[in-house]
Amino acid sequence: MDILLIEDDLNDAEYIRNILPDTSIDVYASPPEEVTKEYDLIICDYFLGGVTSREFIESTNLDTPLIIISGKVDEVDVSSLPKSLNALIISKNENFKGLLQHYAKLLCRDEKVEKREHFVDYKTLFLDLVHDLKNDLMWCSYFDYLSRGDVDMDEDYLKDKIVHSSIFAFTRLTEMSDYVNSEKEVYSSLKESFEHIKGSRVIEEHKDAIEFSGEADKNITFVSSFFLSVILKNLIENSCKYADPEKPLKIDISYTEDMENHTLTVKDNAKGMTKDQSKKLFTRRQKSDSGMGMGLVVLNRIIKSHKGSIKVKTQLGQGTSIYINFPKVRPN
Repeated sequence: MDILLIEDDLNDAEYIRNILPDTSIDVYASPPEEVTKEYDLIICDYFLGGVTSREFIESTNLDTPLIIISGKVDEVDVSSLPKSLNALIISKNENFKGLLQHYAKLLCRDEKVEKREHFVDYKTLFLDLVHDLKNDLMWCSYFDYLSRGDVDMDEDYLKDKIVHSSIFAFTRLTEMSDYVNSEKEVYSSLKESFEHIKGSRVIEEHKDAIEFSGEADKNITFVSSFFLSVILKNLIENSCKYADPEKPLKIDISYTEDMENHTLTVKDNAKGMTKDQSKKLFTRRQKSDSGMGMGLVVLNRIIKSHKGSIKVKTQLGQGTSIYINFPKVRPN
């Protein structure tokens, strides 16, 4: 946890350091003109050098939780504080230590993500597990035929497929287990999440066709790393599966944001689809003749559970662009 502490009394500053020993605390004797570092929590003494720190408190970034401390709480002008401020006011009394520890734990960003804000039911996890593993385990099932010499394909090719599929299936199963058993979310960027699924047989065969644009290195904190990789895997694999054999496949993956939304985009120059197919793309319950099956249904369930939406732009022979929007949370 990174904390910004604004306290002009060095003894009080050291006292607070001792209360929160497992944290990184930057101490300022007066309010800084600009806070350039991202903090999990700001602790500010209401009175600094005999004057209030009102100007700093009013200009504090609303995304950062703030604890205002004072030895004379009765003199704190609560009416002057912005109503939307994410702040608590506590007194330097005999309960100060316990209160500070308690509220620091409640307010800090790391503790907030332990309570998963987005509910994803176990049916979705099970469907994802089945979809992710069935193709890889299919290759593994050939091992018995290989040991008996009952296969028609090249043995070295088959051995490579069995080993590769076994490793990837085990990796995905381990990542799902880690997610289910973890008490907090883990976040990453598009590029980092892609690292978890690039071993997919389908994706690996088309890896040279994949490019990133936008803010692909930016850490995404509105959907966990595990589910971000699930979203990417399903979209990229579908682009790969329906590549146009008449031209080299190109897939562009990007992340952008504006005032309203976070947007993940996957664009390809594959075969595209009809308007009727695009309408049913994320609602099919079983595999169709076109090959569009359970993977996109799982993807849709994940996005809806995160209050997101999907928009599809496609044309036969021209490729497909899929836009996934997640609304930004606005302060009340």
